[in-house]
Formats: sequence, C-alpha cells, structure tokens
Amino acid sequence: LVDQVFRGSAGGDGSGGAIALTADGNVVADAAGGVAILAQSEGRNGGGRVTLGLDGVIKGGSGTGAAAIAVTGGSENRVDLGSNGFVFALNNVAITGSSGNDRIVSKAGVVGNIDLGGGRNRLTNAASGTLVTHETLDLGRDGLLTNAGLLVPGGDVVQSGLGASASRSDFTTTRNVPQTTTLVGSLLMTPTSRFQIDVSYRASGAAGDGSDLIRTTGSVTFDGLVAPTLLSLERLFPLTIIESGGAAVDRGATVLDTATIDYSIAIGSIELAATPDFSLPGMTGNQGAVGDHINAILTGDGSAALGPLFALIGNMTDAGEVAATLDRLTTEGYAANRVATLFSGLGFAAGIGDCERRKSREFDLARGECWWLETQGDRFEQDPFDGYRSLGIRSNSMIGGVERAIDDNWTAGFALGYESLDVTSGDSFSSDADRGHLGVSIFRRTGPLVLGAALTGSFGQFESTRYVGVSGTLPDGNAVSLVSAESTQTITQANLGLRAAYTLQNPGSQVYARPSIDLDASYIYASQADESGEAAFGMEVGSTSEWVLSMSPTVEVGGTFRSDAGALVHPFLRGGFTLFDTDRLEIDSAFIGAPESAGRFQNASGFDRLLGRVNAGLDIGSENSSSRVELGYYGVFSEHSTLHGLGVNWTMRF
Repeated sequence: LVDQVFRGSAGGDGSGGAIALTADGNVVADAAGGVAILAQSEGRNGGGRVTLGLDGVIKGGSGTGAAAIAVTGGSENRVDLGSNGFVFALNNVAITGSSGNDRIVSKAGVVGNIDLGGGRNRLTNAASGTLVTHETLDLGRDGLLTNAGLLVPGGDVVQSGLGASASRSDFTTTRNVPQTTTLVGSLLMTPTSRFQIDVSYRASGAAGDGSDLIRTTGSVTFDGLVAPTLLSLERLFPLTIIESGGAAVDRGATVLDTATIDYSIAIGSIELAATPDFSLPGMTGNQGAVGDHINAILTGDGSAALGPLFALIGNMTDAGEVAATLDRLTTEGYAANRVATLFSGLGFAAGIGDCERRKSREFDLARGECWWLETQGDRFEQDPFDGYRSLGIRSNSMIGGVERAIDDNWTAGFALGYESLDVTSGDSFSSDADRGHLGVSIFRRTGPLVLGAALTGSFGQFESTRYVGVSGTLPDGNAVSLVSAESTQTITQANLGLRAAYTLQNPGSQVYARPSIDLDASYIYASQADESGEAAFGMEVGSTSEWVLSMSPTVEVGGTFRSDAGALVHPFLRGGFTLFDTDRLEIDSAFIGAPESAGRFQNASGFDRLLGRVNAGLDIGSENSSSRVELGYYGVFSEHSTLHGLGVNWTMRF
C-alpha cells in the first residue's frame, strides 16, 4: 500500500509520480506471492523518483513473485534500511528492482537474493549492516556492492517470533552453510568490512567445494577483516574465496589466524592462503613431531579422510588446547613398550650364571654345578620429565636354569623363563605382554677371578590400547570423535653380555667382597603394527630396531655364618649402577589415513641414563643339604624413577 492509494499502477499516459515512503513498523506479507513493500512508479512516459525509508521487520511471502521489497519503475530510486530492520522472504528473495537506477543503503540485516534489474545500481552494506547472500546478487553489469559491514555467504533465517514489536535482534541466521553466490557487478570491501566465510580445504583444491565462494562479473577491491571458519582441512592449496571477473586488488585485508594456521590473502582472484604450523612453541618433542607430520600432510598430497580431525584442531585458538589434543595423538606408549623390553632383557641376562653369583669359600655349590628356579615380582615407576609421560612397568616372572662344569675351569649354563609385563604410559596408553626368555652362558674361573659371557634373547607380543579421547563438533555440526585404538605388536630382544668378577676374601674369614662389572649390548626389534578401532585416524606404527649399550659396575659384600644346628646363613648386600649410552628409545609412526609422501614421525619414551641399583638378601642352606633358598629385595633408584622388587630363589647342586 503506497501513498494510501492501491497496489499497482494504471500504467496509462504520462509519467509515474514520485513516491516517498517512511515506515518504522513491521510489514509482513507471508502468503504465497506476497510482497511486503511494493513501490511502483510507472507510466508510458516513465516513472518518478522512488524514495523509501524503512526501519522494521520486512517479511515477504513464498512462491513466484514474492519478495520482501519490490521497487518497480522509477528513475532514480533510493532505499534506506535502518539499523533496527530485518529484511527477508520465505522464497529467499529479499529485494527486487526493475529498470531504474537503484541505490540501496542498508544498516539492517538483509538475507537472501537481490535482483535490481537494469540501470546503474548501487548496494551499500553499511558498517552496522549484515548482508547474508544466497545464490544471486544481480546489480547489473555496471553495478557495485560496497561492503562496510558484515558480509556472510549462506544462511537461513531463524526467528524467535514475529509480532508487532519484533525487531532485528529477534532473528538469527544459520551459519556454516557453504554457499556460492554470483554477483553481477563489482565488489568493494572497505577497511571496516568483515567477511565471514566457511572454508573447506579439499584435497582437490577446488573452489566452492564445501566452501563459500563469491563470483563477480566485475572487479574486486578487497580490504577489511576476513574471519574464516574451517569445515574441513584435507590439503592446503590457496583457496579462491572471491572469483573476480575483472581486476582484483588487495588493499591490506587482514585474516584472523588460529593457533595452528597463519592465513593470508593472495591475489589472482581473491584467494585465502593458509600456512599450517601445528608444531607450536612450548610443545614437547613428541607433540611437535605429530604437529610436523600434520604439516607434511597438509602441504603435501593431503588426506580427505583426515580432513575433519585437522579442521577440528585447526579451528582451535588456544595453543594449550592444541598441545593437549596432539598429546593424545602421540605414540610414546609404543616406545615405552621397547623400554620395558630393554629392562626385561637385562634383568634376565643378569641371572645367568646364578650358581656363581654369591659363591664364597665357605658356601661352595660344587664348583658351580647346579640347577635353580626363581620367581620375582617388581614395580617400576617413572615420573614425567623433559616432556615425556610417566612410565609404569609391572613385571612378574619365573625363570630357571642349569649349570654344568665342563672342566676344572669352565662352566656352561642354560636358562629359560616366562614373564608377564604390564606397561602404562601416562593415562592414555596401556599394554600387556607375555614374554619368553632363553639364554646360554659360559664362565671361566681362575682362582678368585671369574670371566664370563652370556647370550640371551626374548620374544613376546604386546597387546596395546591407546586411549585417544579427542572429540568435538565442527562448525557445520559434523561430529569428530576418537575414543581408543588397539594394536598387537611383536617385540624381540637379544643381549650379548660380558662379565668379570673378583672375590676378595682372606683365608679363614667369613666375610668377602666381590667387585664385578657387566658390559651389555642389547638389540631390540619392534615389528610393524597397525591400530584398529579408529580407521584413518589410527596410527601405523612402523618396524624399528636399535642397539643399546650399557655398563654395570657392582660391589657385593657378604658372609657365611654357621648356626649350632648346622644351618648356613649367607647375608649379602650388593650396590652399583647402570650407565646407558642413550636416554630414550624411539618409534616411527604415521596416521593410517596419511599419504605415503608425508613420511613418518618419530616419538620416543625416555628414561634416566644413570640408574643406581641395590640388592639385599639372605641365603639359607645347610651343611647336610644340597639345596639353598634365597630371599631377596632389589631396587633401582634414579633422578626420575624407582623400582622395588622381591624374589625367591631355590638352588640345588648336583
């Protein structure tokens, strides 16, 4: 209803009159074909000026011909939309024009398609305005869209209610709806403009594939602030966000970065370039290695399967949150399995030559000929340090062996054992293994001097669970959830040990001292293991082998005492240390969904190079018996770790 007359025009002779309409209230025409505001000035000889000042909710109807605002005819037309206004229609046609020169200045919220027809048209989205585009912004070939406010491709209206008192604040639009908009005309983004876009960096690099895209027939002048929202992050090509049909100029637009992605504007068309850096300052070495692996994927061949996970992390703005998330993706636990294997193998190797371990002149087990059986249980606990997680190893074992004299000086031995291991790495990894041990030894005794060598090996499978616990919802509503992954990995170990010991004991003395030294070369091989349970988000743990050298000097003191009943009691105390040539064991891994070109990343589990050792026990035997029983405690102490264990040994001589 215009000028209180009627809708439409007789369209007869003469010219259409000028129209001036100001309305602060709400206008609703939400029936089929409904037009909320129709301003028409037409005649056979042309139309007059149409001037509209609107500052309310303007809602058009559905179906063909409907619109929120329609300006028909007129020569020089102007529509001003106030900051309390909100303009939309059920058929998504916000504003239409015809043949006149139309100028629209909007401080309001406008949602939908705009078609201003012929003429020299101008659309200005002012600093307080919001323009949510749909498929078309047709301003004519010479038209210009000037954006000084918020420009958002894609979004549907959500209203909390529509009454006489409804205002712009009662309406919102859905976000994160990828939209391609065709702009007939040119685009000018001012320094105050805000461009809110959804971006999906697909492996294909295609513009508009899951991303917002504006295609202009004219030129583009770009400035202001760009606020990208990641929906998918598969591979990082420069992504076209505005495809220009003419010249494209960047006058200094800035882009909101995230904690892991540094955005920039590239010119050809208007492209959003992204430089990933998921390896942030302050991260641990293991976290940073995962971050570098993600960087290699994104800057290389990309991965569609990993896109949702990378987008979830890429949207994070807090560096601490990124580090915590990458920590859940590390594979340090698999390296911890190798550390447990190293300690297990060295422990078994130390028991070879058991008959001679505490031999004194008063407690001679038939020149080293015996068989023996021992059961042990120990708990190793290591605190977090230098970026490594806490490490826990629980071991229960039973080992046995036999030693026979070859001649007066040489003794050969054979031993085998079974061990149950439980390993934890922080609160996000646990594993268990059943391991078998096998070893042979040979010793030469020359008076108080004993020289020997032992070759041992072990084999077992680790059943591991990595508790990932990474979850979130992408801006488009898609959920990302990683719970846990499982794997089976075989780890074998071989050890070559050399031992020298010298017994110091005065004739007739019941007390002795025995300094000794062990030199060990341990080889550890871990087979490849692919995790199950998390598909592409799981890890492929590569096969890894490594040598570890160690030296263990020890001093043992003890004595043998007889009771009146003929019992032989042998207390002893042993102290020493072990020095390793390394303080970490490593494992190579990659996301299952990663391209081969991205390679692998390396994670490690650390331990102290210097371990102090103490062992105290009591041997009980009899002059009239060929057997003895040993009860013992053993411990390991270092800067960051402790181990406490108990053992019972039964030995019988031939």
